[in-house]
Amino acid sequence: MLHRFKQIEKYKAQMLNYLDLIENIRLKDKFFLISNKTSVSDVFGACQLKQLHVAEYYSHAEKPYINAWLERV
Repeated sequence: MLHRFKQIEKYKAQMLNYLDLIENIRLKDKFFLISNKTSVSDVFGACQLKQLHVAEYYSHAEKPYINAWLERV
C-alpha cells in the first residue's frame, strides 16, 4: 500500500511540473494556450484542471496565469 502512495506522490509532482510549464511558458505572455483566441485545447485543458481542483489535488490560486486563463475560458 505504501508503494501506491509513493506512486501517487510521484505523479502529483509530475503534474505540478507540467502546470509550472503551462504557467511559465504557455500563459506567461498569452491569453490562451495556442493563439489569441479560444481553441479546443483551451476547453479541454480547462476541463482537466477543473477536475483536479474539484479532487483537491491543485488550487487555482497557486498559479495566477492559469487562474486568469481559466476565467477567460
